[in-house]
Amino acid sequence: MQHERAKLETEAADWYRAAAIQGHAEAQYRLGMYYLEGRGVRRSTREAVRFLERAGETVAAAALLLGRLYADGSLVEKNVVMAIGWLRKAQDLGHPGAEKELKSRFQQEVAGRRLKVGLLQQQAASGDVDAKCKLAALHFEGQGVQKDEPKAFQLYKEAAVGGQLEAMCCVGLCYLSGRGVKSSVEEGKRWVMRAAYLGHGIAQLELAEMYE
Repeated sequence: MQHERAKLETEAADWYRAAAIQGHAEAQYRLGMYYLEGRGVRRSTREAVRFLERAGETVAAAALLLGRLYADGSLVEKNVVMAIGWLRKAQDLGHPGAEKELKSRFQQEVAGRRLKVGLLQQQAASGDVDAKCKLAALHFEGQGVQKDEPKAFQLYKEAAVGGQLEAMCCVGLCYLSGRGVKSSVEEGKRWVMRAAYLGHGIAQLELAEMYE
């Protein structure tokens, strides 16, 4: 009976793989589980994570499992940032257990991030251009604060006017991409060029690519 079950699991894995290769998210999740548990395939954490990460973009259970894997660090290298990211993804996808998982596992980390954001906000309010640039990056990506590209651009602009090189480059890139501000190639080039001439490496790279 055990042999028959193993045969059925092998067939199931083959069909899950066929569907997964075609981009079916649920199949990618199931195949990832099979690799993780060694059902129907040779156990492989690497293959499990590969398929789970594909599925995790749309399947809440896959995102939650990845969060747990990176948090535990027993099967994959422990990575708190990745763990929190996947658990938040699971929460965004509507998994009912994701919020509890985040609070129980990363209460200290979450509190630390909030403290960091609070300090940056205080420093930015006092005119610290480096703090404004860092806070802008958080708003731009929605890390620890609400994602708000226009606010991020405004902070970058304030920091750039205050002479912060990275902010100058970011202002230029915002203008070029139209993120957080109305697109303007002319303004974008002007800010990138300004940062490049003042020695900002990424701005210099961007400027070089403009001339290609």
